[in-house]
Amino acid sequence: MPLHVLRANWPTQPQEYAVLDRARDEFRGLAFAVDAGQGTAEQLSGLSPISFKGLIRPNQYGVGAYLTGAVNDNWQWGDDLSVGSSPVNAVLSGSTEYTLDLTFRPVSTGITPHLIGQWNLGSGNHWLVQQNGTGLIWVAAEDGSANRRRWDASSLFTAGRVHRLILSWQGGANKSAWLDGVDITASLTAVNTAASSVRVNPFALRICGFSGGTPSTDVSVARVWTRGFTTAQMAALASAAPHDFYEPQRWSEFYTPAAPGGPVLSAATVFNITATTAQPRVTITF
Repeated sequence: MPLHVLRANWPTQPQEYAVLDRARDEFRGLAFAVDAGQGTAEQLSGLSPISFKGLIRPNQYGVGAYLTGAVNDNWQWGDDLSVGSSPVNAVLSGSTEYTLDLTFRPVSTGITPHLIGQWNLGSGNHWLVQQNGTGLIWVAAEDGSANRRRWDASSLFTAGRVHRLILSWQGGANKSAWLDGVDITASLTAVNTAASSVRVNPFALRICGFSGGTPSTDVSVARVWTRGFTTAQMAALASAAPHDFYEPQRWSEFYTPAAPGGPVLSAATVFNITATTAQPRVTITF
């Protein structure tokens, strides 16, 4: 009986354990990864956050898990008391380039939360991505002398809508920004241009930071690379789904060739990548 081994990319955000596809070129330089569908631990180090605000779990269709921003605190990986206490402390320390990939849902456009960054720590300010109402504040770097490199943009975000924002700092004034599959680089306005590197030795990395006592925006996926993506790489990343970062689902299927004019009897064994048992399935196709 012939055998098919089938593979397919994840059509929705995985709500069960999925394996990062480390063979992909996009994996090179990845330094931090969190996917709420996979839980709250940082995916490369396995480090759990030291502050936990709660997950918004999937709906009945199994999509849409978020790190909630509805509790007055940050999601934080790392100590914020000393350097070197966790694997995320070194993320972007002294960097002159990097790339960020965020999937998030603004709870309001009347707030100014910190979406992700190493900012306002005991070690000082390092870099920040902030929602500013419907707009964006991106401090690509603050250095050890408090010099900054910052870009702003307006009229980007809609409350309740799921957005995907990809930012790449390629060094100096070179940058690229994509929102929901569209290149928005031209909409960025330079505010500060003095910093050429990120301040060294951040203590922690934070997501869903409160601002002024108001709720933060919910974040579903956050990834940080230590390299700036090229324009072509940004376009490729933006055109793929944010959950298209895992090894494809696999299943095997046995079948019998069709007799002329007759039905096809197929016996299939479907393997879930997290299941410990196989699930038999028999179908008749006329």
